[in-house]
Amino acid sequence: KDSKTFGNHNLGNFMLTALNDIHGNMADAVKAASKLLQIRGKVLPVSLENSHLYAKTNTGRKLNGEVEVSYPDTPNHSERITEIWLEPKAYIFGESAHAIRDADAIIICPGDLYGSIIPNFLTSGVNQALTESKAKVIQVCNLVTKQGTYGFSVKDFVEEVKKYSGRNPDILIYNTTEPSKEVVDKYKREVSSFVKPDVSGLEGVLLKEADLLREQELGGKKVVRHDSDKVAKMILDLI
Repeated sequence: KDSKTFGNHNLGNFMLTALNDIHGNMADAVKAASKLLQIRGKVLPVSLENSHLYAKTNTGRKLNGEVEVSYPDTPNHSERITEIWLEPKAYIFGESAHAIRDADAIIICPGDLYGSIIPNFLTSGVNQALTESKAKVIQVCNLVTKQGTYGFSVKDFVEEVKKYSGRNPDILIYNTTEPSKEVVDKYKREVSSFVKPDVSGLEGVLLKEADLLREQELGGKKVVRHDSDKVAKMILDLI
């Protein structure tokens, strides 16, 4: 339902909110969700703190909450998020800190840059755990942009993550194949664009380019997604 209360939130958010209310904390909520969805492996929350996401754009506009940060409603394509923060301060969940320190590889997945990826690095203790970890950090770049990242290149995504994590990835996986004109036009109407494979000036990063784009029908429309099998094989080969 598209309303002021529920619009643009995904099913996962509602599920975790309900489970958090039932179990009383996010750690147990995530464990319950993992069991319900029969997830293989272990899923941990970055924090148990009740914190809220805020951002400011280069026009001085303040964005309040995940929905506004993720979907800033920017008819002006040149408007960019320049600052993003959490209130009140959130601290890393101890079990997650241990997992980061003990990891063999840390994968920064493609996704909502400002609404989902960067908030992890805003959580106090995450960057320290990254510094203390001997794991290789592998970033898989997005295929397309959205409002707030319109016109971003691969380099832009990497630099924004570095701005808040304090480091470049050790390895960068990114797509070099352009989608069809039909798909380009479809995303353009949605204020979205193909992420240009510009990696100029990224020093000290092992660059892994490939044809990772897959076009598919979804809800009667053509969309692009990562070829998950190719991405998984690349990561396993690198590890």
